[in-house]
Amino acid sequence: MSTLKVFRIPVSIEHQLYCEDIGDNSKDALIYVHGGPGLGCEEKHRNQFDLNKYRVILIDQRGCNRSTEQGNISENTTDLLIKDIEMLRKRLKLEKITLLGSSWGTVVALGYARNYPQQVKELILKSPFLATENDFSWAYTPSGIAAKLKDSWKQFSEFHPQGGKELLKVYAEKIQNTETQKQTAIQWLNWEGALYFFHRPQENMLFSEESITPYWINVAKIQIHYASHSFFIQPNETLAWVDEIRKNKIPCRALHGSLDEVVPLQQTLQLQERWPEMQLKIIKEADHKIPESELKSL
Repeated sequence: MSTLKVFRIPVSIEHQLYCEDIGDNSKDALIYVHGGPGLGCEEKHRNQFDLNKYRVILIDQRGCNRSTEQGNISENTTDLLIKDIEMLRKRLKLEKITLLGSSWGTVVALGYARNYPQQVKELILKSPFLATENDFSWAYTPSGIAAKLKDSWKQFSEFHPQGGKELLKVYAEKIQNTETQKQTAIQWLNWEGALYFFHRPQENMLFSEESITPYWINVAKIQIHYASHSFFIQPNETLAWVDEIRKNKIPCRALHGSLDEVVPLQQTLQLQERWPEMQLKIIKEADHKIPESELKSL
């Protein structure tokens, strides 16, 4: 019988994580590692997977969505997010888990598989973002997607037109200042939206002083916190993790849209060259958003 259990787990003095456990306990456990950073899970995620095959576990990462305190960047690093998944696995007494990392969630999923290989049955990477130097350059320097989004880049990079770490440093300072926080979040989120909705501009709801909400300001806080700290990993560290995961022969499948402008397909093709055992499915005419039908068929 399919059931929904909602609970919280304290992972530190400052953080309690919101979790949902959906489905039949006799099925294989799949933990969904959401993207962002900062977004959290939504009700729609409950129905994106085949509950005849998986027991699905949703978790809002530290500072995200329904986890408390929302927007809290203290004690909030990639390594701690990885340890949180292990704490959740133990709490639910799961022997092995399938991890589905969505976009940014790929970094956390790979980090977990590298640190706890014996507990991973399979990895599924959806629109995988690896936080490599190439990913950083693509999103935050004039030589990347900015060349295709000149007007959006001009607005985003007004604090430091050359982009890079200096630009992110300014955003990190401004998002913590109550006087500049709202406008900083608006500029940040509108840039992220320009990438995400590159092929669907009619769907992009630009943020403004009137439309932005505390939830979205907190999303921006978390995203800027991670991006300005190089996602709390060393340059190209995730590629070294992949090499270790391969040695442990953990199965991996990846889904990537052919029109993805958040993470160009070329990045995942290069990952496949490094990880030839990884099964890659390229979704034609899809961008960073993978159709729900593809997730149902996993």
